[in-house]
Amino acid sequence: MKERKPWGPFLLKAAMIAIAFIVLFSWIESNYRIGIDSQAIRCLPDHKYYLVDLSDKAVHRDTIMAYESKGLQPYYEDGTVMAKYVKAIPGDSVRIDVDGVFVNDELVAEGFALSQRLGSDESTFYRSFTVPPGHYLMLAPAPESYDGRYWGLIEEDQIVGSVIPLM
Repeated sequence: MKERKPWGPFLLKAAMIAIAFIVLFSWIESNYRIGIDSQAIRCLPDHKYYLVDLSDKAVHRDTIMAYESKGLQPYYEDGTVMAKYVKAIPGDSVRIDVDGVFVNDELVAEGFALSQRLGSDESTFYRSFTVPPGHYLMLAPAPESYDGRYWGLIEEDQIVGSVIPLM
């Protein structure tokens, strides 16, 4: 007959493993989020699932960043987390005209597919400016994207984190 071992050492080991899992999952939960774009026409058409790294808020041109919307009612409530490409950073020259969106004279987006749905002639979105410090122009490759070509720049404090497309 086998000798029965006391429960104390087993329970201590089990408690330590449980605490390790709780700490690990708390760290993951506080540093990452999963994003899902469930729209029929996605702004970033090649991806539906994203990992948002809340600890990485370093903004670089042509990276995908998550940010909280501000002033986009009635289409999006303030604080809605969105993801788009950073296409213009502070100091960049932006021109939006009939031919598209240009950053430092390079075409980065075309078309104003949403202008009629927004109740405006596309010419109302034409403008030229230099991106001021602490601001960014967020765009997506889909012509149907509701992005900076319509509503302008976001502020640095709206940035939530960097985005890693999963699939």
